[in-house]
Amino acid sequence: MHLYFQVSKHKTDYVGPAQIALPGDLWRFTLAFVHCLRRMPGYQANQMRNTSIFLGIRHYDAEPVPLSTSGIDKALKRFWRIVYKGSTISATLLRKSVVTAVRTKQPLSRDVLARHMCHQPGTADR
Repeated sequence: MHLYFQVSKHKTDYVGPAQIALPGDLWRFTLAFVHCLRRMPGYQANQMRNTSIFLGIRHYDAEPVPLSTSGIDKALKRFWRIVYKGSTISATLLRKSVVTAVRTKQPLSRDVLARHMCHQPGTADR
């Protein structure tokens, strides 16, 4: 079972909302994560809902604040470096890997995949 939702605010939102599909287990992890966020001191669900699900903690007052896209990328890289002992990753590399894997298995998926990822078909050709 997969759960589908849309993200309206993202880098290429002028193309349309991003379509996200999560398998059941990952959806349950996401719900548990959001549940933990709501219990975090200083977390204001109504305010944060309009910004980002990814949070950092300000060092000077310990308040939760939304991470920017560059903050998310830095956190992802740091996590990956710690877990995988020095190897590197980026959100761009993850997206490219997904596109390559899908297009390898489904060569005719180019246009549909581009629409799904909210970019032009030529973007994934690079």
